[in-house]
Amino acid sequence: MQWNTKMALVLAVFAVFDVLIPIPLMVLFLIFVLLTRPPYFKAWVDRLYAESPSS
Repeated sequence: MQWNTKMALVLAVFAVFDVLIPIPLMVLFLIFVLLTRPPYFKAWVDRLYAESPSS
């Protein structure tokens, strides 16, 4: 399974939990990313933009 597929699955699971559970998990994850700036997230974003077609 590719990295993008795994990340999309994780985000989809978070979205389902966000609907079912009143605790906003996506917001908590966003706060975590903004405060800690983990290197794996930046690497994922860099990889995502490197694969996108340029206009």
